[in-house]
Amino acid sequence: MAIGDFMGSGFNFAQPGAFPTTATGGVPYSMWGSPTGALAPDVAATYMGSPEAFWQTSRLAQMGDRAAIPQFARQASMGFAPAYGSYLMTGDTAPFTSYGGAPSATGWADVLAASAASGDTLASAGLNPQQATIQGYLQGENARRNTMAILAAQRGGMAGSIGGQAYQRAMGNLYNLYTARAGAAGQAPAGFLSWLDAQRNAQLV
Repeated sequence: MAIGDFMGSGFNFAQPGAFPTTATGGVPYSMWGSPTGALAPDVAATYMGSPEAFWQTSRLAQMGDRAAIPQFARQASMGFAPAYGSYLMTGDTAPFTSYGGAPSATGWADVLAASAASGDTLASAGLNPQQATIQGYLQGENARRNTMAILAAQRGGMAGSIGGQAYQRAMGNLYNLYTARAGAAGQAPAGFLSWLDAQRNAQLV
C-alpha cells in the first residue's frame, strides 16, 4: 500500500459534540468529545506527565454511573490519540489537563516547520515559540507516542476504526524504520513528519 493511501481524512474524534449521550443522573457527555474539565483542578494536577491516564480518568468521571458498565469502561481511551495530537500541534506550553480541544490555526504547517528544522541548529533558531515547542515534542523519550498522536490528529481521528488502527500500525512501522535509518546516518529522527509529508506530496505530482 502506498503512503498516500494512508493520508485520508475522516471524523475528528477530538471535536466536542459528536454522538452526544447522557450519563446517569442527566449529566450530558460525549463519548468522543474532550473530557477535560471533568475532574476538579486539584485532581487533574496529579496527572501531570501522564496524559493518557488523565484522559481515561476524566472520561470515566464524565460517564458517571455508566462507567460501571464494561462496554462503556472499555471506551475510556477512545479519542485520546487525536485529541492529544491536536494539543501537541498547538505548540502550547499549558498542560494537557487544561486543553479544551480548540484546534491550532496553523497546526500542520507548524509541525512540518518544526520537523524539517530538526538536526539543523540554524534552522531551529529561526522557529517561532510554538514551532520550537512542537520540535521538543518530536524529540526525547515520548517522541514516538507524540508523533503517532499528531498523525492521528492530522488524519482527522478514526483511531478506533479498523482503518484507523491499520493506519496507525503502518505509520508506526514506517516511523521505526525511518528513525533507525536516520540514527544510523547521524540524522535527526524528529524529521520523520517532514519526510513523510514530502513522500505524500511526491505521489500527488
